[in-house]
Amino acid sequence: VAPIGGSIDEAGQAGIQKAGDLLSKAYTDAIDQVKVVRFDRMFANDLTQLKGMAQSMEPAMAARFNRTIDDVLSPRMTPQGSMLGQTYKQLDSKLGQEAAKFGKSADPLQQELGDAYKQLQSLMKQQAARTNPGFAEAIKKADEGWANLVRVEGAGKAAQNAEGVFTPAQ
Repeated sequence: VAPIGGSIDEAGQAGIQKAGDLLSKAYTDAIDQVKVVRFDRMFANDLTQLKGMAQSMEPAMAARFNRTIDDVLSPRMTPQGSMLGQTYKQLDSKLGQEAAKFGKSADPLQQELGDAYKQLQSLMKQQAARTNPGFAEAIKKADEGWANLVRVEGAGKAAQNAEGVFTPAQ
């Protein structure tokens, strides 16, 4: 949690849980900074490219992905090509849930769909960062913290005890 200016005193699973809570709050606080997202030509081009890549997926998965864009993303954008921060936050959460759900599937076709959702979420995050520079810095720090936490979680799982206390080798 050092990238977000935090520190954890607990060890093992309790410390891992507290770190996750702090990083979740940092991410939420960063998203709360977004008042409006204005979508630019770069986003439109990237979205068109992503939709094109999605066409190489299994037809049912490609159709589901395109329905998400047509029924979930597009209607939430104003005719001027912007979106309120609260709407962005809700959409970011929905895309994250879809990416996680399909990304964890044992079916490689569903994993590919999960990757497409994750990429769409990333494109939206990049656009929010271009529109809101403060968000960009805050989200970068939260992402760095999450990357650190993933390593610690892995070590905690590798620990030979239920408390998640691990050795440097683990």
